[in-house]
Parts: sequence; structure tokens; C-alpha cells
Amino acid sequence: IAFEQGSNPGNFIAGYAPSDGESDGVGQTGFTIDITAADFTELPDLVVNVYGENGTDGSYARGAGMFTTTAQKVYAEEDTMMDSEQDHVSEPFAWVGFSHESDLFAEG
Repeated sequence: IAFEQGSNPGNFIAGYAPSDGESDGVGQTGFTIDITAADFTELPDLVVNVYGENGTDGSYARGAGMFTTTAQKVYAEEDTMMDSEQDHVSEPFAWVGFSHESDLFAEG
């Protein structure tokens, strides 16, 4: 699914961070997504993904900690199958958020 970056206050926001400059692993700083521009009045339905791979370990986005109408903290989560550490270099995240219980389809 493709979304154009931007926002429609009160309804929708989409964006990406090609490199946030933070170490994003579970035991590290993580990345805070700013969704202030959407002006949500209640917690949105938010989908986040790691959309590339920096470094040698694969990962997926995991929300943790802060989640408000203005921000969500995410981490680059990786398995511990081949190694026990979960540290991670800065990873690119993409996200899309909708007003709670939004309907993505409209009848035409």
C-alpha cells in the first residue's frame, strides 16, 4: 500500500524517517515519531514499519513506551536466534496513522 507523505488534520498522517541518527534497538534510545501535525483528538490507529535495512541484522518495528495523540516511540526489534544482542543501528521507519476506527474505503 502506498501513501503520500503529509497530513490531513484530524484524520490522517503519513511519513518516514530515512535515518534518525539514533541507535534504535530494544535496549537503546529508539525513535520517536511526531504525529502532532495530524491534530488527533484520541489515540489514532497507527501502522509503522522498518522499510530498509542498515547493518547486518534484519528487524521489524515494535512500539514501546510512549504512545499519545502527538507521538509514538518505536524500536527496531530483532530476533535472538543467531545472537543474543538486540542492539541496532539507525533504521529507516515509515508510518501511517488514521483517526481511530477510520474506514479506508468509500462507496462511489
